[in-house]
Amino acid sequence: AERHTQYAARKYKATSATTIVMEPESGEILALYNYPDYDLNNFGDYEPSVRRNLAVTDIFEPGSSFKFVTAAAAIEEGRVKPEDRFFCEKGRYRIGGRLLHDYKPYGELSFKEIMEHSSNIGIVKVAQLLGERTLYKYIKDFGFGSLTRIDLAGEVKGIVRAWLDTSIIAYLDLASTISCNKDCKVSARGVVFTAG
Repeated sequence: AERHTQYAARKYKATSATTIVMEPESGEILALYNYPDYDLNNFGDYEPSVRRNLAVTDIFEPGSSFKFVTAAAAIEEGRVKPEDRFFCEKGRYRIGGRLLHDYKPYGELSFKEIMEHSSNIGIVKVAQLLGERTLYKYIKDFGFGSLTRIDLAGEVKGIVRAWLDTSIIAYLDLASTISCNKDCKVSARGVVFTAG
């Protein structure tokens, strides 16, 4: 984990990076590495910001990587099948006072293709089949907005705005109504990988 994280961080000129390797069945963390790292024997030589465990102390908006929550919820609720088709509005779609965009102006995509191409508009249309209340329930059920209970000091829980506060669906392309720590995101994906 250490070598690969350092390589990727340097290659992409990242100021920080975190790698978490988890056993999906048990949730056990097998490896966790933060870049930049520091020498524990001389920790006083490093700024406090470098000594933070970024996996649990920092929250971020998951953005496109959050699409799996909507997809899993839609599958679980029986609302979609891989071959179901959605019109992706040629790359521009207005919802909740916002104009959403896709990277490319997609026409009709299957649910499978929505996930393959990471279509913002497509996943919003899938979310509309679920409705705000059901989507919010799944977001909470996946652990977003909660502590993961990992045995590491300094864990902060993410933020999930109440579904009545703002349209979760209208901001789903950015996942900006949701924030999480990196361990929460890995744990949530573990549920999907184990069909949990």
